[in-house]
Amino acid sequence: MNQTIYLDCVREIVHSQMAIIGPMAVEQANNSQCIVVDKSLKDIKIIGDEKQAINKLISVYSELFGKISVEVSHDAIQKALKNNNVQDQVTSIIE
Repeated sequence: MNQTIYLDCVREIVHSQMAIIGPMAVEQANNSQCIVVDKSLKDIKIIGDEKQAINKLISVYSELFGKISVEVSHDAIQKALKNNNVQDQVTSIIE
């Protein structure tokens, strides 16, 4: 997978979490130490391995908000993959 797909996954995850917890979703993404994202979700940087960064992001949300945040993140990844016409499953990204 190319980096654009991973960036779209991060964008969808943070966007989906924002619908639940508001701007705190951006703060938590930036606290993950693997992802830098602006409030508009237009400028996103992944630091290091893309899969590890996404898994760390999901873990950060999970620690704060539990299993529902994991499910929301999985749905967001699936949406990003579909939007990019990628046939891979969510399990190809998450651990």
